[in-house]
Amino acid sequence: MVGGGEGKALVGTVSEQCGTIPFVPEQVSPLDQSALDNVAEHAIAAIAAATSLEELAQVRRETTGEASQIAAANRAIKDLPGPDKAQAGKNMGAVKQLVFAALADRQKHL
Repeated sequence: MVGGGEGKALVGTVSEQCGTIPFVPEQVSPLDQSALDNVAEHAIAAIAAATSLEELAQVRRETTGEASQIAAANRAIKDLPGPDKAQAGKNMGAVKQLVFAALADRQKHL
């Protein structure tokens, strides 16, 4: 799914800012709730660490942009068998809701 580029930037950015959060794998399945939770934790930690609107914009690109793990996992839903698509969609919806809510909240406070 994510083969480098911005996906790795998220890991580096968050690891530098929040060293206690475990490594996020490059590829995340929309069916792997544990990995999705890990991605969401990383994204929310990076969002919370942003100290300016410019930093927040960069974090937004890294966490939700076209090359992000969230976007890649969301794109992978189309390749799943029919019965798994519904669960994957629910999983991704929950992750995106958490991350976008954190982005909106942080933007209000900057």
